[in-house]
Parts: sequence; structure tokens; C-alpha cells
Amino acid sequence: MEYVTDYRARGDSAMAVYDDRGGVHASDAFAALLAQSPYVYQDIPSLRQYLAGYPHAELDGAREVLFWATDSASGMKPILSVSHLVSYAPPELPGVTVVASKQIYANHYFEGAFDLAAIVDRAGGAGKPGIYLVLLRRFRFDDLPSGGVMNIRGKVVGKLRDQMRVDLERQKVASEQSLGSNRNGP
Repeated sequence: MEYVTDYRARGDSAMAVYDDRGGVHASDAFAALLAQSPYVYQDIPSLRQYLAGYPHAELDGAREVLFWATDSASGMKPILSVSHLVSYAPPELPGVTVVASKQIYANHYFEGAFDLAAIVDRAGGAGKPGIYLVLLRRFRFDDLPSGGVMNIRGKVVGKLRDQMRVDLERQKVASEQSLGSNRNGP
């Protein structure tokens, strides 16, 4: 709770320093993830500025939450993480909603993680509504052994890939159900 309170007051400067590789600042790992994806923010620079400048930057109309999660995958240690999630419908892009999730702490495997989902309305054939869902996930791993018998890095990457497939399928089903109920409703 103190860590989250400090992050809410000071932003990235309050983020953890991981000692696996000689003191990696979680804030530097996050900044590197943003820098590696400049195309993501070319149309919504205000979201990038908000995530990088939190809590001092403002983003009118954004909704946010900080949350704890424990993720478990078979054959791996459970991961306790804390994330900052922001939902935003940029006024300059009507029909678009973005949801960004910035990891501010993980107890192992990751130095940084960033998810960005973009939901784009589209007009379907014969007047049927639809959406495009674009999901980007970026990770910075800590010092994980790779190759050979102790290929922890390969195991983590494989589990993340499997989880992405599950998440996309779940989103597809939920979207199709939502569209179906909207067609039958008022």
C-alpha cells in the first residue's frame, strides 16, 4: 500500500529498483518500452505524455485504476504485480477507445510490462456494427536463464504467448456476444 501511495504522489521516480542486473530502475524499463513503440503514440501523444508524466501530467476524460494481481501459469512461480490502468477515448479519434496498462511492480520475471488495447468502431456490412481490437504487449525480462535445461526465459515467453491467444479468444467471444445482445435489444 505504501508503494502505491508513493507512486500516486511521485510517479515513476517512486518505482522499484530491481537488483537482478545491478540495479535496473522499473521506470527506465518502462521508458524503454515506450521508446521502442513510437508508432503507437503518433496519433495519441497525450496518452504517452500522461503515462510518462504521471501524476503531474493531465489527461482530460481519462479513467484510471491501480490494481494488484496474482497470475499463475502451470510450471511457473505465481507473479504478484501492481499495474496502473488508464482508459481513454481521445477526442481527436472519434470511435476509438484505448486501454493502457503500465506495470509498476512485479515480484519476479519482469522489469517492465506494458499493454495497450485499442478498440476501434467499424461499420459492418448490412448495417451490422463491429469493432477492430488491436492488442500490443511489451515486456522487459529480468535476468532469466535461457537455453539448456534451465530455459526459464523460453518457458515464460511460451506461457505469455499462450496467454495472449487465450485473452484474444476471450475478447472475441465477449465482443460477439455483446454485438449479438445489442442487435436484439432496444
